[in-house]
Order: sequence, then structure tokens, then C-alpha cells
Amino acid sequence: MANTSTCGGAAFQTCSPAGTSGCRLFDDNGRCIQASFNYDCKVADAVFSPAVNCGATTFCEGGSCWERNKTANGDFAMAVSQLEAHMQAGLDMDVDGSNIQIFKGADRRCQIANLGIDNCCNDGGFIERCSAEQQETYRLKQQGRCHELGEYCSNRSALGICVERTRTACCFSSILARVIQQQGRAQLAQAWGDVRTPDCTGFTPDELTALDWSRFDLSEFYASIQTTPLEQSATQGAAQNRQSSCYYGQGKC
Repeated sequence: MANTSTCGGAAFQTCSPAGTSGCRLFDDNGRCIQASFNYDCKVADAVFSPAVNCGATTFCEGGSCWERNKTANGDFAMAVSQLEAHMQAGLDMDVDGSNIQIFKGADRRCQIANLGIDNCCNDGGFIERCSAEQQETYRLKQQGRCHELGEYCSNRSALGICVERTRTACCFSSILARVIQQQGRAQLAQAWGDVRTPDCTGFTPDELTALDWSRFDLSEFYASIQTTPLEQSATQGAAQNRQSSCYYGQGKC
């Protein structure tokens, strides 16, 4: 039988031997009559894509990089805040007959007497000596629920010296109500009155409808309700407990 080989074809000219050869077929005398040889052959040119080293906070592939860090979704926060604003608008109403006021405030005042020694406006150490109404005003201011208008001299001595000054503010049911009042009045070019006679009226339904909510910055309100990591952990634990009762209890969450 003539010797034949399939290893001399043109396809193998650029190949490189790989591994070891082996016998595939023996004759009756144990001699190898068919052998096989392994080659590495190029199928296509290699393609190299350089990766940019952007540091440990990124993931790079194919010349492009992506940040690993999570980015806070500010749009979601604003959407939640605006939804809360609309919900509170339906609750924070003052109705007197056909007169409806939304996010109405209250005229709150405090006094600074004895040339500033007796300060019922911002002296936490002295506040217990002040009237109950002034203590409440102080509490509302500390909670960020007031828009301050300023102060005026409310008492003068016989010599004309101001011995008592009064500070006025419009205080609201919540931080959100105060923020909406401040920014809403700016849109409507609506004044706050003056320091002696502040205007703390709420919005009419028509005025509230006319406001452009896309222009509101409610980040101050959103920041005031963000939970701390400890609170988030407690919330997650409560949610997990409720989930168990949903699945393994009576189907009530």
C-alpha cells in the first residue's frame, strides 16, 4: 500500500506542531500503519482592545469605563417630595365658609426685653422663663417651620430708649408647608406684609393650581425626612418580620 499523507496540504503550511503524535491504526504485526499529528493553526488575526485604567472605582472594558459607585437618584427624591406636597395640600386646609386657605400660617411673636438680657426668641437657657406662647414659638422656629419677618421696637422708656423688641414670624404646620409658602409666594409675587402686621394667609385653590411645581426646590424637606443608617436598619428588620407573617401567618401584613 502506497504511503499517503494529509499533512502536506496548503492549510498546514502556516501551522505549528503542537503536542505529541500518536498511532491511530496498527497492522497484525503491531506496526503503526496510520499516525496522527497535532498542529496549532491560525483561524483569524487577533484583535486587541486596550483598557483604560481608571482606578479602583471603575470597571473598564473595550476602552470604556463605568463607575462602580452608586449615584443617588435626586429625581426620585424630588418626585416623592412633590407627591407628599400634594398630599399635604389636601390635609392642610383652613375652611371658613367659601373661603379656603391651603398651607395657612400663624402670626407668631416673641420678645427681647431689658436691652437684650431677657431673650425669649433664641435664648434656650432663658426660654423657660418666657410665656407658654413664646415657648411654643421658639419650639416651632427650632423645628424649621417658621418664616421670620424681622423685629420692631414694641416698648420704649420715657427717655425714648427701646427697652423691648418684638420679632414676628409666620409659622406653619410643617417644614414642607413653610418651604412651599416661601417659594410659592415668590412665584406669585405675593408679599408677607410688614413686620408689625405679617400676612400669613394660605393659598387659595386657584393660586395653588397656578404654581409651577417643576420650579420648586424641596431638597430641604427631603433632607429633613431622610432616615439614618440605624433607622434604615430598623425599618428593614421590621419589613422582614412583616414579610414572614405574610407568607407563614394568615396572609395579613
